[in-house]
Amino acid sequence: MHSFIIQTSEDKFSDPKFIQMILKKYLNFEVKITNPENIEDLIRIKLKDKHSIGIETVRNIKPILNIYPILWPYRIIWIENADKMTITAQNAILKILEEPPEHIKIFLLVSNKSTLLGTIISRCQNINILQDSLDQGANSQISTDWKILQKSSISQKIAWTDKNLKDKQQAILWLSNSINFYNKKNDFVILKKLNLALNDINKNINYKLAFAHMWLNWSIS
Repeated sequence: MHSFIIQTSEDKFSDPKFIQMILKKYLNFEVKITNPENIEDLIRIKLKDKHSIGIETVRNIKPILNIYPILWPYRIIWIENADKMTITAQNAILKILEEPPEHIKIFLLVSNKSTLLGTIISRCQNINILQDSLDQGANSQISTDWKILQKSSISQKIAWTDKNLKDKQQAILWLSNSINFYNKKNDFVILKKLNLALNDINKNINYKLAFAHMWLNWSIS
């Protein structure tokens, strides 16, 4: 796996010990980091003073992809507050995630991954550092939801949506949790439908319309 989404608290994003732990656990190499600012093989993308990460910031990553690591086995692209990327920036990073070079590893650090495009989430290994128990609870609830929905008619699915998903953020979170759930099952037919609905909502299509379209086309492979 070349790309990872790490969901954790913002205070961890630039913590040297946290970075060391992630590299050891998920890339299987140990390194001592005292100052993340002074490492040539660690490329950190930070939010700085802006409220979002724009497309130009992401485009500046592309030339870096052709540079091989100097001391580490990989060159690390470490994007902090990746959940603050604009939609155009997310589409740009998606192209990078599709075929990263062998020597590049990409980490998207987020406090709330539900704002990311479903296609980004599905292309990365998803890791939740602080909320494993919450994730288990979410997976349990998602499993229960889908046991109901898979037996429901189209009209019942639409009624379920109206009853249980009260706003856009709830809809995005539910879809993201469902994508994680079906990623583990490798059910690519359902994942495609979920990602299409999530992409529609991220394009500012009304979430109820996005769900209605998904349910109407549910039986079509």
